[in-house]
This record gives sequence, C-alpha cells and structure tokens, in this order.
Amino acid sequence: MRLVRDVRIQPSPGTDPEEPFADRLIRFADEVGREVMPDAPGEARIIVRAETHGSLVAIREELQRRGQRSVLIHQQEGRNAPGALRFNNAIAALDAPEAQDVRFWLHQWKLLEGVDDSRFCGVAVLEPFGTSRAVIQQVGRVLRYRRRDHHECALVMESGLVGEDLAERFGRYLGYEERFQTDPADALRRETNFFETLRKASPAVQYISGDFRNRLDLDRHDIGFTDIQLPTRTFITRSSGSLTLDQIAEASAVAMGLEDRHDATVLVPQADDPQNIRLVAYVAWGNSPLLTRKAMPSWTLGVMAIVSVRDRIFLLDTEGLVIDPVRLGLEAEGPEELQRLVPISSADETWRVTVASAVSLDISDMGIRSVTARMRDFGAGFYDLAQGMQATTSVRALMKANAGASSSRYLSLQRATVSDANSGYVSIEDYAKWIDGLADRLDSAFAPSAAFGRFAQALPAPEAARAKPQNILFDFAEIIGEGGDEVPDGWDAARTQALAHADRCLDVDADGKFRLEVDGQRFDGAVKYEVTGNIRRRGQYILDIPELDAHLIGRFSNAVKRRERSQLLSGMLSRNQAFRVVPADPALVYAQKHFYKPSISIETVARDQAGGPLEAVVASPWLDQITSEKGTGTSSIDDWVNCSAFGGVYAHFGYAGRGRLDNSRRDAIRAIDPEMAALLDQFSIVVCDDGGTETCDFICVDQTGRRVVMIHAKVDDTIMSLNSLQEVGRQAQASLSMMTSTHQFPDRRGEWRKHVPIKDGRLTRRIVKGPNVDSAWPIVRDALRSQMYAREVWIFAGRILERANLITQLQRTPPSPRVRQMTYYLASLQTSAARANVSMRIFCSP
Repeated sequence: MRLVRDVRIQPSPGTDPEEPFADRLIRFADEVGREVMPDAPGEARIIVRAETHGSLVAIREELQRRGQRSVLIHQQEGRNAPGALRFNNAIAALDAPEAQDVRFWLHQWKLLEGVDDSRFCGVAVLEPFGTSRAVIQQVGRVLRYRRRDHHECALVMESGLVGEDLAERFGRYLGYEERFQTDPADALRRETNFFETLRKASPAVQYISGDFRNRLDLDRHDIGFTDIQLPTRTFITRSSGSLTLDQIAEASAVAMGLEDRHDATVLVPQADDPQNIRLVAYVAWGNSPLLTRKAMPSWTLGVMAIVSVRDRIFLLDTEGLVIDPVRLGLEAEGPEELQRLVPISSADETWRVTVASAVSLDISDMGIRSVTARMRDFGAGFYDLAQGMQATTSVRALMKANAGASSSRYLSLQRATVSDANSGYVSIEDYAKWIDGLADRLDSAFAPSAAFGRFAQALPAPEAARAKPQNILFDFAEIIGEGGDEVPDGWDAARTQALAHADRCLDVDADGKFRLEVDGQRFDGAVKYEVTGNIRRRGQYILDIPELDAHLIGRFSNAVKRRERSQLLSGMLSRNQAFRVVPADPALVYAQKHFYKPSISIETVARDQAGGPLEAVVASPWLDQITSEKGTGTSSIDDWVNCSAFGGVYAHFGYAGRGRLDNSRRDAIRAIDPEMAALLDQFSIVVCDDGGTETCDFICVDQTGRRVVMIHAKVDDTIMSLNSLQEVGRQAQASLSMMTSTHQFPDRRGEWRKHVPIKDGRLTRRIVKGPNVDSAWPIVRDALRSQMYAREVWIFAGRILERANLITQLQRTPPSPRVRQMTYYLASLQTSAARANVSMRIFCSP
C-alpha cells in the first residue's frame, strides 16, 4: 500500500513565455483538480511560493482581477484578517472557516511545514528556493493521499530556470533516497565510516612534508603533547571556579559532537609535560567550497588547548571555538586588564602601536561606522578629536627587546584574544610558557600604552533604568563579513547578502520592540537588557528576531528548533553582542560588549595625562613676558628683544639690532627658558616669512633631525582668550596645505629679499640663520617636498593662554563653558594638523 503520492514536475501550461503568471497558474490549478481529485476538482488546493511579500501581493492582485480568491500568508501582515484572507501565520489561515473553499494559498515560507491536508495537491513556484531542504519540505506538503483506492500524483509547476533548479534539486534528493532504499545498512555504514575507512587504508608510515611520519590514530594511547604544535594565540577568560580544568576539557569534547567534529579525544599531560594544560584533538569535516552540487568531503585535524593559570582559563581552538564559555563558568577578560598586554615602553622593551582599529560611538547614518589606521606609533605625537567618540576594538604593536627576540602582537579588546607573530608554531611546552607570560603581565602593574588613552574608556555596567535601549545599530559585518559573503552554514546566500544593506540606526520603543527592514521586507524584533557576571558586573542585551531568523534559513519560524537558535541570527547577535545601543542615559553608548562615555573626558584632560589635548600645550617662561608679536621700530633694543616674539627669535640667532648683526643678546631666551632655546638651536635654517602673502611668521629647517617647522605668533595680554587663539589658529590651519608633499610651495625668494615691515620701522634681514636667500630657498623647498622630513606647526600663543590656569579651571566642578570651549578648540587644532600628517605644538604662558 502506498503511503504518499508520487510527484511529477512539469512545465507550466502554455507555450507563450510572455503570458502572465496568473493565467498559467489558473490553468495549472484546473489540471491538478482534474488529475489528482477528479471526483472533487474544485476542492484541490495549490500552494504558490514567491520570495517576497511584494511578489505575493502582486500575484494576489492579478488573481483578483481574474475573479480568483487567494489566501495570503506572510509575516509582514500586521494581523490575521480572515475576512480579507490575509494572515501572518499559517495555523490561523488553515483553521479559518473563510479560507476553506479557497484554491490558491500564497506564501514565502510559512507553508513549508505544518500542513497535513490532502486537499493540497499542487505546488507552483514563482521564485527559487535557496536550499534543497526547502524544496523537499515544500513538495512534502502535497504528498498526503486523499483516496488510496486509486493512484494519485502531486504536480509541481516549474517555469524556466526556476523550474530547472527545482527539478534538479528534487532529482538529487530522489537519488539519495533510492541509494538508501537499495541497501540501508551499507548506505549508513558508508555515510558514517568514510573517514575511518580512508584512515585505515593509508600507510602506517609516510614520507610527507619533508619527513617520515607515522599515521595519526586519535584512538590510540601513544599520541602525546610532543606530537602537537600550536600557534601562539589565545582567548583570555576569567573562571568562576565552578568547573575544574578536567571538567572543562570533558565538556568541550562532548560539545564537539554537535558541530560536525568527530573523534574528539582529551589528551592529558604526562609526567614531563606542563600540568596546567589539556588538549582536545578532533577531526572536522565538510564539503569542498568549490563544489555546488557534487560532494567531496574533506577532513581537518583540529586541536583545542585549555590552559589554567591562577583564576584565568586561556582557550585556543585551531578551527574556531564552538563552545559557550558562559556555560563553563568563564567570562571574557575586561579591556582594562587586556591593555596591559601592550604596555608603555620600558628599559627592557620598546613597544610601538602601529595599527589601531575602533568603532564609532556615533550610530547615526552620517557617522563613520569604524576606522582602521596605521602609523609609526600611535602612542606618541598623534591626537584626533574624533577618537573621543571611538572605542578601541584592536591594536597591532611591535615589540623590540633589548635581549631576546622581537615580535609583533595583535590584541583584540573586542574578543579578548591575543596572538603573537614570531616563529609560527611552537611546542606545547613553549606554548604553556607563553601563556604564563601573558598571565604575569595581566596581573602586573604595567601601565598600558598611551595609545589606549586616546580613545573612549569603558565604564561599569549601569542599572537597568539607565541602560534601557532607545536606538540600536546592528554590526552584521561581524557575522557575515563586510560584503555579506561569509555565509553561515545553512543560511541562504542571497538573503544573507541583503543583511549587508540593512545597517541603519533603528528606534526602539518603550517595550523594547523595533522593526528592521531587509531587502524590502519588514521584520519585528525585540531587545532586552540584563545584568550578568559571576566574576564582575556585566551588562548585555538579548536579541530576538524570530521571523528574520527563519527567513535567513528558508524555514517557518515555528519549525525552528530551540537547539538551533544559537546558530541563527538572533543567537549570534546576542552571543557576539554585534550591535551598538544608545541607552536611556544620554551620556552612554553600548558597543563591543561594554558601555562607553563618548567625547573628551574633561576629568582625564584635567589630569594632564599623555595622549590628551594638553600634551601638545607647552609652557614657556619666555613667552610669559612677551607683550608684542613684532615690536616696534622706535623701542629700545632691550625692549624689542625682551618684550616681542620676533625680537627674541632674532636676538637668539645674533641679530638683536632689528636684523643687523648684534650678538650681545644671544642668551636672552636661554636665560629664562632653556628648553625653548634648545629647541631653536636645533634649526640649521630659520627664515622670517612675515609680510605680504606670508605662509607663516618663521620657516625653520632642521637638517640633522629632518624636520621642517612653521611658526605662527600671536600675542594678547589675557589669561584665556579663545578669540585670539582662534585668529592665530586659523592662520596655522591655513598653512597646513603648504606643508603637504604634493603642494607646490611658491617661490619665496622675491619676498625674502625684502625688509620685514614692523610698526614705525622694519627688520633689515629675513634669513635669521643659514646661508643667503638663493642657497636657503632650495633647502626649504626640498624639505617641504621630502617624505623623509617630519612636519610641524608651532603656535607662539604667549599670554593668550595660561597653561596652569587652564588646568585649574578644568578641575572645577563643573568646568565653565569657556574652559570647555578652549579645550575642544585645542583638540580640534591638533586634530586638523594630525589629519594632514603634521604635528602641532602650542607654546604659551606657564
């Protein structure tokens, strides 16, 4: 006795390819009724499958114009409306009395499962399925016999390339079924023992990769730590102590069986091995990614290393971690401790952060999503105002040791992972020593690199009221790659690709609900906040977008099993916290599993630490006594030298006589500001460029240190004049264009042969230090063009700004608006210079 109907896939009725789909569909339904249900052809039901809600609505409208009723089932239908035959779930539609006599049932994937009605005996496919599983599920809905006293054959209408794809997928499935039916025992044995058969067939000893090697048998006892080598990378966690090292290893081996990993074997140390490490060796398998329809299984040896050091567990899985650390009582190490793995330089080691990656805490559409930058050393000489609105995700640093090998270290604060690029693979003994070194640094008092202090800092998790989500931005790229081409197993590739275009900031209502649009379809979701952490207080958000989860794998949401949810979108988003949230507290932003306070931290600036905007604000006792920028032609020589910026510079280089040679006051600056004098001594050429179409007040070249410096001077008798600083700041910013190597610096020889005009007089020379104009000009020009020369802009601000007073004002609670404005402006000046690859220093009154 037959249990299910036969299936016949046939071309759509009609020969005109331009004929509307609705007309072909009606003729197909008539044919199905006559052939499958000849005694009641009008009761035959047709399942119509399309890819989008828009396509389904269009088919429905075409059928309505032809006098045909249809049931529409899709998650974008806001509610069940039986009278209109529109539903958002299949159960309500199947139970509705209003739908019992309707022939056409339109859906996307709601009718792939849960249908057990013999009146469904035909399938029409407008748009293709993403997986073979969905094809089999759909055909399976029309296989139930209505009458067993005669032969019944379900019909599937195919059309063009869509039909060819469907027929081919179903044909491969039938071939699979036929092989199992012929000899079930043999088929099952081949399916499960293929790798074991190949392994036993391989020789006991082989010459491979330049050596004679014994065959690896994971089930034998002679495999040990000395047979295995590992890369120097690890995931750093804190342990609650709920499980022992052996219990964690056994639990991890059990978890391997759920992830297409086989023969998981726990390797324990022998007497001479490090005792704080366990290894789990296993075999991972999968099909070649180069094949679309054929099978060529490939196997890979994987090793998971679990190392225990004090209260930390260090994890490595060569094929990627598949365990849930939380279930093992493990929590990722916090960023404040991880930063110690890239410390400031010491007498024994020199550290340079050369690459820094960060995500923006501004989640608007105009905001930069993330940024990765490379420079020689982020820990010195670089400041960017935008960094206060960014959270560091990872850095790469170079370490040069005075004794021993140097190395490169990659540290991910986002994932709590670290890896060193040194000798590739190391023995288990050396790997354990490397882990011990990391643990010692984490527990040390090492100060982190100054590069970290330039970015927003993580804060403790707030209480629920402050963390209530207001807006959310998903970082889908963390799961599917930047281009959406890293498709998780079982996901539909085209639908996954559409996620890459859905990175928009979304509103979250008071109940935690939001609506996400993907490829023209809207999906409802919910987000909730919870405080976790057995070791330290941690906050996290849990996502639930069930319809989108099912959509991405071509399934009906009710058919998604609980154990599958962790590998679907909601589970992966929640596990990786791959999103940014603006909570109810407007001063906070949640990103990379932590809460951050964006913008410049006034408290940090007031502490005058390295990396802040005050790092480039230099106190100068000499400038404290300056009352004029250029002085006058009628004042005494002493007044001109001691009270004007130009007079001090000219006198320092032996031209105190307003350009005439006069060495009598060369130590005027050195006597009160030896540090400024030492800086000026480094220049081999100093030219006064003031007057006319000036680019700056002085152009200076240090040929030994390979630097070119433009100096801008401004004097005002105030403690904190933002207007005056802005005036000279605009001049300094304008000169940045002249300092790029691509800019053709104008020939200044004509101007340099002229006198320098000052009030009631003039300065008789412009070359303050160096050769004559014709000789100095090419040196200045070539220095500005050369990539080998560092570029700097100095501002002589004098009494426009008093450094100590600024810090005092910043330390008040709260700082005044004027002080905040000055701080932000100083930061913006340094930012604009840094963006042009120019260093900026602002010299002012102490």
